Amino acid sequence: MCPGGGYHRLSPRESEPVAIQMLALGYQAFILQYSVDAESFYQKQLFQLAHLIRYVRQHAMEFTVDPEKIVVAGFSAVGHLT
Repeated sequence: MCPGGGYHRLSPRESEPVAIQMLALGYQAFILQYSVDAESFYQKQLFQLAHLIRYVRQHAMEFTVDPEKIVVAGFSAVGHLT
């Protein structure tokens, strides 16, 4: 999951609470704490998301994840990233 915040901050209500709800539904959940500093641009967050997906796939057995069934969700301004 990618919490919203307009690329200026990470919304706390769009990260851990959503992940907890996903876990309650029987899904694994990962939160991308993407860069929000003044030097960060859209491409940087896109690479960070790609890196997270690659990491989850590489550790799929450890995380009990089907590497072919990964869904990415984004909220607010970051919805276009996903």
